[in-house]
Amino acid sequence: MTEQDIYRSILQKMLDQTERKQIDNSQDFIKKLTNEIKQAKVSTIQENLSRH
Repeated sequence: MTEQDIYRSILQKMLDQTERKQIDNSQDFIKKLTNEIKQAKVSTIQENLSRH
């Protein structure tokens, strides 16, 4: 392996890690959104039930 190959492989690993973290963050974001939507639906249903 040349010095350039070593740098290239290190950079590739860093890029892979960054992409993985972004994917994890996206999944967390989606989970939070999903939970907020569920809670909003539940509170809307409860409001509707209490009106009747």
